[in-house]
Amino acid sequence: PLGSSGYNSSNAVFTPDGKWIVYQSTPGYVTGSSLSTNGAQFYARNIASNQNIHISFAPDHSLFGGSTSNAAFSADGNSMAFSTISGGTPLIVLHNFSNNVNQIICTNCSSASLNNDATRLAYVTQASGGKSQIYVRTVGSTQSNLVSVASNQTTLGNGNSSSPILSPDGRFVIFSSVATNLVLGDINGRTDVFIRDLVLSNTIALSRYGTGTPGFGAVNPILAADGRTIVFQSFSTDLSPNVLVPTRSLYLVRLGTGDSDHDGMDDDWEMTYFGDLSHDGTADTDADGLTDLQEFQAGTNPINNDSVLRCLAVATSAGGATIYWSAIPGRNYRIEYKTSIDDPTWTTLASSVTALTATASTTDPAAPFNTQRFYRVTVLP
Repeated sequence: PLGSSGYNSSNAVFTPDGKWIVYQSTPGYVTGSSLSTNGAQFYARNIASNQNIHISFAPDHSLFGGSTSNAAFSADGNSMAFSTISGGTPLIVLHNFSNNVNQIICTNCSSASLNNDATRLAYVTQASGGKSQIYVRTVGSTQSNLVSVASNQTTLGNGNSSSPILSPDGRFVIFSSVATNLVLGDINGRTDVFIRDLVLSNTIALSRYGTGTPGFGAVNPILAADGRTIVFQSFSTDLSPNVLVPTRSLYLVRLGTGDSDHDGMDDDWEMTYFGDLSHDGTADTDADGLTDLQEFQAGTNPINNDSVLRCLAVATSAGGATIYWSAIPGRNYRIEYKTSIDDPTWTTLASSVTALTATASTTDPAAPFNTQRFYRVTVLP
């Protein structure tokens, strides 16, 4: 078992890089600590070493007084934010898996969402006036920027905002709100789904009719790993053609991008990572063996040499060998194999596999009949 024998363990999840299994457990006492707690704690299992560690500790390695919840991971898998309470005050704590260090990011805050490398986070706080507001902050800074800001760019939202999702590149925040002053003409009095562009400093209501008028509202937004594909729920009948009955439906929105310099890389992707459009895709900025264009196609970070398209695991069974790899939803991949590392030729196993989640897979049914096979995954343009 992953957790301690005799205690309840639940809510297991893999880190995005597949190196850890994070779960909650409720021991009454943690050996070596001066504090005891009955609240749920976060633990992590290192898959390579098969060792469990306690990760929801205070910066001085003592226990927080309350339970911990709301785990949120950076896309690179190296960091996890979680919510807890200390002395009656809600906190967000950031855990670094590489050095096992925790730091308190903010107080009177909850519901964290991290960008790709945990340098920025979005969160919810109770602002003056009693309404929940959403802010974004650079880790290490004490200054926060208001996300749930009124259309005049200065006033707080006049209703509760919740469920922030920060895009991996740190540019967009998707959230829900009942506020009516975030965009002009929001008169439906319902919860809507909004997106805030932190670069352009503007907010758009995603749950509007095609005519621009407010609809029946929307809830529960989710964001794909590509940072540009959003799905939410709504009872509206005019967000998409042929929806005539106001039943709960799922709607998908793709954020538009452009490539004005025709180098094969979206302008906003270049602006996010390089700050300008001077890169033509041929350079290998982070010296990881992939050009900037290949990094764009793979959905990896071109300025972080630890961010690469990687095969996560090969699992064998009676039905063959299943290959798992890190992926970007909506991208297509080709899987090839060879039986000898010295063979110069790769054979195509699957010509095109479309990823539906951040981890994709395909099965090689012939694998059990071979003593060995080597696999590689290629992202298709």
